[in-house]
Amino acid sequence: MLALPAIQSVYAQEIDTTSSVLMCAALPKDFERLACYDRLATQLRAKAGGKPATTKSAGAGEVFGMTPAAEAEKKGAAATELKSITAHVSSWREAATGGVLLQLDNGQTWQQVDSSKLIVSAGDTVTISRAALGSFWISTPSHYGARVRRVH
Repeated sequence: MLALPAIQSVYAQEIDTTSSVLMCAALPKDFERLACYDRLATQLRAKAGGKPATTKSAGAGEVFGMTPAAEAEKKGAAATELKSITAHVSSWREAATGGVLLQLDNGQTWQQVDSSKLIVSAGDTVTISRAALGSFWISTPSHYGARVRRVH
């Protein structure tokens, strides 16, 4: 008879987990649904391991330039929104669609999306800033600038 309360407890946890999964599945927005599943997984890991689980939120620089949905998915609620980042150009090349494709030392890749003249060299320090209507602007040491979008 001692095993009955333990079985009932396990059964109650399974029902709770199932209802939590169904609640997450019902969320209409992808990033909200994923965040819900992540919270649920964190809770399950904490219960299984007996120690509190931690979630790592992406640094603000890591998510800078991503689409709003991807940015919200990656960063935690406490992350601050950066107005700009500064990095060094690791390499660059002419993109097949025109413009320049830049690889930065922080691992990000940016592509020029306008037809303005952009002069940049490997090793240059560039600043990418938020601009109007969700766009981004790159400034170079040559005092040329262009609209860019984050590719990776």
